[in-house]
Amino acid sequence: MNSFKTNLLTKFLAESKMRYTENHPLNKLTTYRVGGPARFFIQPNSFLQAEKLQAVLLENEIPFFLLGGGSNILISDQGFLGTVIQFDFGEKPYLRKENGLNRVEIPASARTGFLSKYLAKQSLTGMEYISTIPGHLGGAIVQNAGCYGYEIKDSLQEAIVVENGSITTYSNQECGFTYRDSIFKKKENLWILQGNFVLQEGNPEAIARKMDEFKQKRLLTQPKNRRSAGSVFKNPKGQKAWQLISNAGLRGKKIGGAMVSEKHCNFIVNDGSATAMDIYRLAELV
Repeated sequence: MNSFKTNLLTKFLAESKMRYTENHPLNKLTTYRVGGPARFFIQPNSFLQAEKLQAVLLENEIPFFLLGGGSNILISDQGFLGTVIQFDFGEKPYLRKENGLNRVEIPASARTGFLSKYLAKQSLTGMEYISTIPGHLGGAIVQNAGCYGYEIKDSLQEAIVVENGSITTYSNQECGFTYRDSIFKKKENLWILQGNFVLQEGNPEAIARKMDEFKQKRLLTQPKNRRSAGSVFKNPKGQKAWQLISNAGLRGKKIGGAMVSEKHCNFIVNDGSATAMDIYRLAELV
């Protein structure tokens, strides 16, 4: 980012009273706990702030990256020379009844762990699985995150987004959901602000049992080392990525401080000393 764009952005941020820091370390904002700093780290706290920020960044061709909970990302050791944005809209969903349906409006910055527990307390079923997927809701929508046969697309009605500096709505169909993919991965001018869901009322005890079942599955099959990004590779059609990795003889393979998990071969874990390049090189080898 040149000095002209730096000065322009600094002036805009000061005038808009948006919270930001310069040369902000990113390693603690990812589950891998690696990565260098962001030239600018900005946290819009309202949809209006996000709308204005996107308009300025696009108009002036300032490089940017949208960061959610940092659970499915590897940030370079050199960091990011542009602007990293992380929304701070709060977490609490807004619940309302409409035509007999339970509609749930959830800010993109809501943590999935908090969200699953909150919905369970409201006796709403359909998103218990998300308790095992770390991150923020916005990132989960981008990824069409899922596990154990469930996906975000199953209950999402629509997404509220900023597109080219204006707020608009994308229906479930317009989101272009496929296996671990969506239109939001392909267009950087689409920022998810909120997800609107329709959920069913359920039995509180049954919901608790299902969440506990998912938790036990995770503990039995996934590494306890939390310095990972979950499953690294998509499953090829009709096959399991972890099986292919195991068959290739890579279980436990290490490069520097990065290792293919011995417990689940589709996980690459940081033993505490890994650099981003260690993890990248190991993923490339796999």
